[in-house]
Amino acid sequence: ITKTSGSKNNSPLMPARKIIIDQDTLGPATSNLQSVAMLLNAPDVEVLGICVPTGDHWRDLQVRHALRLLEIMGRTEIPVLPGALTPLVRTLTDHTLWEKQHGRLYYNGAWDFARPGRTVDPHATPDLPEGNPTTAPAAEHAANFIIRQARAHPGEISLWCAGPLTDVALALRLEPQLP
Repeated sequence: ITKTSGSKNNSPLMPARKIIIDQDTLGPATSNLQSVAMLLNAPDVEVLGICVPTGDHWRDLQVRHALRLLEIMGRTEIPVLPGALTPLVRTLTDHTLWEKQHGRLYYNGAWDFARPGRTVDPHATPDLPEGNPTTAPAAEHAANFIIRQARAHPGEISLWCAGPLTDVALALRLEPQLP
């Protein structure tokens, strides 16, 4: 049995493990993108797609970092799927009120406007230090992609989540039978 569909690494000994990466992909050259690169280069892994929610930074900027990484690695056949733009429950107003009552949190992700490069605009996409991507993200939402792939490959998919689990929560809300 060998790997299939778009993988650069073939192994005649075992089938490829189908993985969907769900990760906020802050870049360039952060541990977020390094972990994605390691999975892309793993000889026993077939990455079906990279789902990107807001996390360390806003989703749209992180989607561009993921696209650029795939271009640099020559792996543009892998779709990058925009996921959740905001948390399901908490809003920026909730967050601000909580900090007024309890004190500043050490880590605030995309809402940490005091950190360099942070902006209130979730759709801001400044030029990237590693160069701007020339490819576009998939039109499908990450939650729908997770559901579609799980239906296409029942029992064969592993979700590798290394960021906020909002995309997974949305997929479960849309398809409660997913697990």
